[in-house]
This record gives sequence, C-alpha cells and structure tokens, in this order.
Amino acid sequence: MIALDEDALICDFAETYHIYDYRGLPAANAATLAAGLRGNSRIRMKMQGIVNDPPVVWILALIADRVGKLFSNNLTSITDMMTGGSGKKEKQAMAFDSGEDYEAARKRLLEGV
Repeated sequence: MIALDEDALICDFAETYHIYDYRGLPAANAATLAAGLRGNSRIRMKMQGIVNDPPVVWILALIADRVGKLFSNNLTSITDMMTGGSGKKEKQAMAFDSGEDYEAARKRLLEGV
C-alpha cells in the first residue's frame, strides 16, 4: 500500500484512526490497521483502480448509461469518459430466425459485402 500511494495511506490513517505518523507504529500494527481500512478508503479505491470517485458515482453513471441507451444509440458512455475509454460503441449481438439467415449473414461478413 505504501508503494502505491503513501499520501493516500497517510490520509486514511489520519481520517480513520487519528494517527498522523504511521512510521512511529510497529510494522505489524501499521499493517493490521491498513488491512482494517474500509473498502471506500482512498488507498483501497486506488488499489481497485478507481480514481477519486466513490462507488456511488460509478453506480449512478452506469444507471445513466443504461437509461440513455433506451432513448438513443448515439450517446457517449459516461463510464467510458470516467475511465478515459475510447467511447466506441460495442458491437451489438445478432439474432437469426433460421440457419439460412445465419449462413447468409456469415457470408456477408466474411466476404465484406
């Protein structure tokens, strides 16, 4: 945790345990306290790849993306913007009524027609 972001760990220790100098603790105690930090602490979120956004923000963004897809297919995904993703739309799944329909679509894709 220290190697990942020492400042975040210091802030979490100060906020959670009111410890402002973790280096004064025995290593085993500091490790125990670090392991006891809640899941939405700064260091835990950074370990999970979440950049300064609490999980509630991600949930709201996912809801907005899903609702937006109901009304428009041309919306840029909010979650893509939050992660710095490409914003490219994923290919939609295709359904076929018969084997012949499948083979015709497969042929069009393979031949580039």
